[in-house]
Amino acid sequence: MLGLLPSRSHCIQSSSTHPKRRFSTSSDRTNIWKDKIISKEINKIDEARKTRIRPALSTLDGRRWKLVCPVCEKPNAIHVRGCTACGFPLRSEDVDELDENVFLKIINGSNMEHKVRHRDEEMLIFEDKFKISKYHLDAIPIRVIEDITHLTSTDVPLLERMYKRGMDCLREMTRDDPLWKTRDVEDHAIVGFNLPVSVYHLHCHMVLPPLLHYDAFKFPRFYPYSKVISQLKSNGTITPNIRENPDPIQEEWWQWTVSHAATRLENDIEPKSKR
Repeated sequence: MLGLLPSRSHCIQSSSTHPKRRFSTSSDRTNIWKDKIISKEINKIDEARKTRIRPALSTLDGRRWKLVCPVCEKPNAIHVRGCTACGFPLRSEDVDELDENVFLKIINGSNMEHKVRHRDEEMLIFEDKFKISKYHLDAIPIRVIEDITHLTSTDVPLLERMYKRGMDCLREMTRDDPLWKTRDVEDHAIVGFNLPVSVYHLHCHMVLPPLLHYDAFKFPRFYPYSKVISQLKSNGTITPNIRENPDPIQEEWWQWTVSHAATRLENDIEPKSKR
């Protein structure tokens, strides 16, 4: 990381359960930082922001420059307005220059912060460092594919193998969880990709509800796995979502794809008397 900007010593202190995170895992899907940060800490962040350069984000290379959350320190794509881990509102003063592809360090073993659940000659599956659920995995190919726009129909078998291995990992992780004893994770998992990306190495999110929030799966940035596979098989390439004035039918389809898994689970576990 270059020394162009002042250090981030103002970031909230770490907790015992989540390094660099003050909030605890819960089913609250709102901006989870609100109930965990006192006004004094917010003022400290605002004061630190005043000492930092405020660049025009449109002039920066999104490969290296990220919006780093002052609360949980998650690097976010420069296009997002709120942290996709904790929901904290981001500003241009939060920008910092980072490694272009941090996933390569996980692949070569120099980064040991992520718990690896599966590794073979073509893929790596590990627990997301900034998980928004108790069960949140990232599946990546060993070879560098920057994002879903670099995929072709020839990559479908690899994606399908990544999906299958990811589901196997989720089943292994939930084996002793009473909530999942009689439920198949594949019926409830939210699986897909983001575009634009925060790391220029294809990564597929595989998440089980309940979730902390849904910010990471907002339209038009989130692309469900089923949609990516369907487009690759029919067109051979991925058609990016329209970011300005998006098609309402496409947005409605996304809403159902993302929410139905969690809704099914909630309706399943909620006592009938409360429905």
